[in-house]
Amino acid sequence: MPNTRHSVGMRLIDFIATQYNIEMKMNKKCSCSIGTMTHPKNNDIELVLVKPKSFMNNCGCKIVKCSKIYQVFDHNLYLIHDELDLVVGKYKLKENGSPRGHNGVRSVHDIINNQSPPRLLVGIDRPTSRNEVADYVLNSFDNLQSKKIDEILPIAVDVLFEHILKKHRTISVES
Repeated sequence: MPNTRHSVGMRLIDFIATQYNIEMKMNKKCSCSIGTMTHPKNNDIELVLVKPKSFMNNCGCKIVKCSKIYQVFDHNLYLIHDELDLVVGKYKLKENGSPRGHNGVRSVHDIINNQSPPRLLVGIDRPTSRNEVADYVLNSFDNLQSKKIDEILPIAVDVLFEHILKKHRTISVES
């Protein structure tokens, strides 16, 4: 389901991997596709890109398992996911907060003891009826929506990388 609305976070990871020439390799121990890179503006920051090979709503176990294998502590974890309450073409970086009905976020949230990692939310818009949500998120974007997503990917990645850099600087100053 790589081109569904629900997998827009994977699309952003693929964009990063392509932009920075990162090879994503399957890690059988955690059933995730993994790529590693250094932060483009700070070689001291290593980033681990994770694409779980499971359904979105059950990805928490795999993400947490990968974070343990690659020694990514909970406070350094970022989630990238679809957001029904943002229109297509919009994104938002959220410092924390509840999963708000997003079962994939909840699956991570529950496993890391209800901590709420920063999240990059990518707008997919909401269907006209609440009854249609399950089908809606599993369908593909239309051509115009897909174009809007492609246009925001580089900007959203910059925002994400800047937040990571800022957080690293804050932690370095506090240490």
